[in-house]
Amino acid sequence: YPDRLLRREKAVTGPPAPGTRSVLIPVSQPKSGRPLRRLADLLAGPPKAERRITALYLRRPADHDAYRSGLDEEVDPRTLDQLAPLLDEAHHRGVEVDARSHVSRDIPGDIARAVAETQAGLVLMGFHKPVIGGAMLGGTVHHVLQGAGCDVAVLVDRGLHDVRSILVPYMGSVHDRFALELADAAGRHSGAKVTVLHVTPPKDAADRPVLGAKQEVERAFKDPTQKAPVTLKVVESASPVDVVLEESPR
Repeated sequence: YPDRLLRREKAVTGPPAPGTRSVLIPVSQPKSGRPLRRLADLLAGPPKAERRITALYLRRPADHDAYRSGLDEEVDPRTLDQLAPLLDEAHHRGVEVDARSHVSRDIPGDIARAVAETQAGLVLMGFHKPVIGGAMLGGTVHHVLQGAGCDVAVLVDRGLHDVRSILVPYMGSVHDRFALELADAAGRHSGAKVTVLHVTPPKDAADRPVLGAKQEVERAFKDPTQKAPVTLKVVESASPVDVVLEESPR
């Protein structure tokens, strides 16, 4: 993606204001646009907050494109059709979304460049393929996780429509603390019930980790605009994964 066009887009959109929650949505399939838009809208926080949502579609060059001169200087407006379902729903819901689309020979690299250009604090991607090989998430998602330069959320869509309850497993890491912030934004926007699940080994159930979790929850959910109560649930178990799976359908 040529620097000339990056500079032009920067002049049009400008940097986000301080404190803005900026979410970048790379869309690879039109059908994934709607659920990604819904989730990005929640994670960006309430509409009155400072927020920016950018939808990005990157098309790999076709075989015949290799023989066209000046390919990197062109933006094909037809590729915006891939974002049409997302943009149509955003317009219907009154959600402002910036749209970008261009040809890319390095999709993970261009996503990373878009992160820097939009100053995104979160990349929200869909996951479409089964896990292959040793990586937890393969393909483009894996490369974006490694090189995006900001936090990355991956949506495994099982029919996402309305978000009425949110479960946040909390183990005390910096990633968990950011997950609490996202849950706070989504809860204030949607009114969803938020449950923070803290799993401790049986022998340590009354030790410091529980107190640390309580303090973090109180810090993250201190905004008075939170519509629904936030619950901290402490469970003693040697298998945190099993507890999360057991609690998630509730």
